[in-house]
Amino acid sequence: MGRRTPGRYDWDQSSYCQRWQLHIVLSRLMLKGFGYEGVLALLTGSAYIVWYSRALGAIICENCGLWVGGKVGLMTEPELVEVIIS
Repeated sequence: MGRRTPGRYDWDQSSYCQRWQLHIVLSRLMLKGFGYEGVLALLTGSAYIVWYSRALGAIICENCGLWVGGKVGLMTEPELVEVIIS
């Protein structure tokens, strides 16, 4: 998908918006594509969802869980997310 950075992206002059739309469509399939909850619901609260988010570019510290309550959220800009516990 490419690294996302804060800034202005014109729809007709940059491929960013098209790549963002593709990411949204694929994320929706992961969230609701297979049954009621989707594939990612099986991974909530585990190390696997953290690994998946890190693979998308999120910065997540050690000993941190994502969506431990069982409800998955849509992370549209994973490269801009930092979860750091001090």
